[in-house]
Amino acid sequence: MGTTSYEQIKLFAEVIAFSVLTVTVVMAMRIRKRLGASLGRREVNNTIIGFLIFWSGYFVNVLNDIIKTEFMKVFDDVLVALGLIWILVTAQPIYGKLKLKSAPSKVFDGTRVLKSGAYLVNASMPLQRLLRLLGGWKLLAVARNAERFRESDIPTLWITKISGENRIEPSRLAPLLQYIVDRADDNTAVIIEGVEYLILENGFDAVFKFLTSLKDNILSRGALLVLVVDPKTLEERELKLLEREFSWLNVS
Repeated sequence: MGTTSYEQIKLFAEVIAFSVLTVTVVMAMRIRKRLGASLGRREVNNTIIGFLIFWSGYFVNVLNDIIKTEFMKVFDDVLVALGLIWILVTAQPIYGKLKLKSAPSKVFDGTRVLKSGAYLVNASMPLQRLLRLLGGWKLLAVARNAERFRESDIPTLWITKISGENRIEPSRLAPLLQYIVDRADDNTAVIIEGVEYLILENGFDAVFKFLTSLKDNILSRGALLVLVVDPKTLEERELKLLEREFSWLNVS
């Protein structure tokens, strides 16, 4: 097989690879809004820019097999390298958002006082009293005031806009829902503290849909869900809607 044949095969392979890469970039562009809602719009857009730079370098590489110049040969390598570096740097915040390692664990042993269900708890209730009520359950907390729960050795996801391990942005309701559901079984009790903050960041309707969906999934698994709320911070309509889905846990 002559040199020309090898060059044709090489060009054909590069065109195929470039076509696949182009389709991948187009698909990423189409779903970037959904990815942005889960992983952060700015982070996703920055990463896609890196893919576009990499795509440009691959395009120049294909052209270099048709129009061979020393400049094109160097330029395609520069673009590919820049694209990969850009992707590596901009993907770091996304990786940080995916580092959710908290898993339910038992804090207090004993006979279960509460059965599977969905409850409201007034924020004024001391945490230790709530924990005694949840004895016998494996606990997982999602909280704005994370340190309060971690001091009691409760696995906790911190609701915050600061990226890091076991932290989640308040706007990432869909990933939060999936994360909890994936770890809930008939031995799990989930505590949500910071509903007011979630409402502030997402609006009540979005948070209400999140909570009702979470409730349905939790109950279908035989698990337990507790919302820690301050009624004074909610509008009358909002409180009534929550009370339709959740029962007040009043313990003297």
